[in-house]
Amino acid sequence: SDFDQWETGLIDENEFVRRVTARYVAAGHQPIDLEVARSVMIGPGMVASAPMVRAIAACRKAGYKTAVLTNIGLASSIDWRALIPASELFDIVIDSSVEGVRKPDPRAFQLVCTRLGVDPRECLFVDDRAHNLMAADAFGMRTLLCTSPTLAARRLMRLPRPLQRDLGPLSPVKEIPTRKAELRGERSDRLDLT
Repeated sequence: SDFDQWETGLIDENEFVRRVTARYVAAGHQPIDLEVARSVMIGPGMVASAPMVRAIAACRKAGYKTAVLTNIGLASSIDWRALIPASELFDIVIDSSVEGVRKPDPRAFQLVCTRLGVDPRECLFVDDRAHNLMAADAFGMRTLLCTSPTLAARRLMRLPRPLQRDLGPLSPVKEIPTRKAELRGERSDRLDLT
């Protein structure tokens, strides 16, 4: 699909938007401005969750290996790295637009394990999409559904090893999302790590 091609770097964001918009018009809809289509399909931009950044930093400081496995277009890949101190938080970054493989393809999970030097059974995979979690589970990883970064961060802070609360200096997070569910403190993740 065009989405797969965009996220694996075969086409750029402009081509992705052009193709989807052309199909929309070919299906009998009124033409739509490409920039309007882009903002509807891709959104206003990314934000980072300060609680999640702190939790990942704590996990790494406690000795856990950390990784990012993205499904993202090349331009957006550059954008997210500007939001957080990625090199301070993650041992490795597996970017679908660079590697040419994306979640839920088992090759993406294998790439993470190989580069981290770990067995899938040693991994906790956190994601907001059920199909990615099912694929990671089938690959042998433990999984955590993230419908709220704040709640998922709380779960990460309760991993079995003792985590240090004093993280020392860490580069700032540029934007912090506010979600009604997080403000209400709703529990929405599925894995109990206690």
